[in-house]
Amino acid sequence: MVSGARKILFKISSAVAERKRISHQLYLVTGTRINSCITAS
Repeated sequence: MVSGARKILFKISSAVAERKRISHQLYLVTGTRINSCITAS
């Protein structure tokens, strides 16, 4: 029972970490695009 709950918690935390990592990458990509657009104009 405890090991099952631990597995579920690990899955949830890893999914949250993956989502944060993806959103951070998107933030970096869009940020650099906006900066390049500002410097180009």
